[in-house]
Amino acid sequence: MCNRIKKGQHFDPVTGAWGRSQINSGKLDNFPLAPGSIRAVVESDLLDNEDPLLIDPTQRDPSQYLAWRNMCDVMVLVPNQEHSENVACAEASIRIYGLNRRKLVEARTGIALAIRSDALAIAKEAAFAATLSQDALREYIPLLEGRVNNFVAKKKNDPEYAGMVEHLVNAELQGIVAHLEDLRAKLANTDQCALPSTEAR
Repeated sequence: MCNRIKKGQHFDPVTGAWGRSQINSGKLDNFPLAPGSIRAVVESDLLDNEDPLLIDPTQRDPSQYLAWRNMCDVMVLVPNQEHSENVACAEASIRIYGLNRRKLVEARTGIALAIRSDALAIAKEAAFAATLSQDALREYIPLLEGRVNNFVAKKKNDPEYAGMVEHLVNAELQGIVAHLEDLRAKLANTDQCALPSTEAR
């Protein structure tokens, strides 16, 4: 799919806006190399001398090059600034593969909104659980854990956007797990307080 030429509107993370014109994207025979690389021309040339700018996910971990950012209420790809040495590869890949063309950005944004909505729903359930009695909380926690497990399973349900889904789910999980641990601790403390004292025996 990345080899096909696609024409469309692209989001520009630098300006934070959609480009006004339709532009082409798609690799075809475009194979840019990093400065200093020696292009293999004949069969005897060493491919190891080539340092391609385009990210090959079978050879390089895209998360080391690309990051997801919510800009102007849409989810776009930007270079991962934590690895500044990879920025040139990221910029070339985003541009040539057309990773911020409207169709992809809108699809990513829809998935991101669904993940955020689920996370907020779980947070509300956790807040409700905190108001329950000891017995009701004991029965409710397994239900809440099931909701959390289903949320985690999202990381395996969308292979096309797997990297972004894993990133967003993991980010939301930090708060969700904290809520769940608070509830478990509350239940454990309540149970401990309910134990009969042995001091007066």
